[in-house]
Amino acid sequence: MPSVPVCLKMSRKKMAENDPHNEPDSMDELLEDLSEVDSSNGKVSLKEALYAVGRSSFGPLLAVAGIITLFPLVGDIPGVPTAMGILVMLTCGQLLFGRDHIWLPSWLLKRSVQKEKLQKAIDDSRKPARWMDHFIGSRLLLLTSPVGAYALGAGGMVVAVAMPFMEFIPLSANVAGGALLAIGLALTVRDGILALAAHILVIACVAIVLSAFLWGGDDAEQQQKGQQGETHGPSQTSISHKTNERKPKAMNHEMA
Repeated sequence: MPSVPVCLKMSRKKMAENDPHNEPDSMDELLEDLSEVDSSNGKVSLKEALYAVGRSSFGPLLAVAGIITLFPLVGDIPGVPTAMGILVMLTCGQLLFGRDHIWLPSWLLKRSVQKEKLQKAIDDSRKPARWMDHFIGSRLLLLTSPVGAYALGAGGMVVAVAMPFMEFIPLSANVAGGALLAIGLALTVRDGILALAAHILVIACVAIVLSAFLWGGDDAEQQQKGQQGETHGPSQTSISHKTNERKPKAMNHEMA
C-alpha cells in the first residue's frame, strides 16, 4: 500500500489533559516522555516516540531526532542516520515554508528501534541532561526569533543532507545528533546560546564530511599508486636483469 502522510497530533496522555501547549521544556522532561513510551513488541516506533513528546511542534521533534542519532547504541545502527536525515529534511523543509503542523509519511513513522537500547541510552543520559538543564533558558532571543528559527531550520537541512554520508564515517553521526538536539532545544526553550552551539555543530558536520571525502580520496589515490608501483616493480626488475645478462655475452663476442 502507498504511504499516506500522517498529520502528527498530541500524545494520548496529553490529549486527555486537553493542553495543546504542554510540551517538554527541558532535556529531563524530554527524556522522561520518551522513557514512558509503551512497547508491546519490544520496539519503539518513530510514531510512538513523537507522540510521547506531545504535540509535534518543530523543536521537540528535532530534539527527538537528535537524541536518537546522538547516542552510539542507537545512532550507530545502520540505516538510523539516513532515516533521521529524511525526518529532519521533511521537518525543516516544512519549518522553512511556514507550515503550522508537521506531516510525515507512514513508512517513516513505522521505523523503529529496540526499546532496550533506547531505554539504556535514556538512562545513561539522565545525569548529563539534568546538568545541562541548569544552563538552559530563554536568552539572546534574537537568535530564536522567526528569522533565527529560519536560520536554525536551514542548518537542520544541511545536517540532514550530510547524515547519509556520515554513516560511512565512524561516530560522525553522533555529532549530527548533537547539532539536531541543540537546534530542537533552542527552538523549544528559545535559547540563543544553544542556537549558537547548534550553528557551530552544523559547521562541524560539514567539515567532517568534506574532510573525509577530500582526505579519503587522496589516501585512496596514493594507495592505488602504491599498488600500481608494486605491480610494475617486478617486471622492471626482471627486464634489468635480462639486460645485464646480455651485456657479458656481447663483450665476449667483441673479445673473440
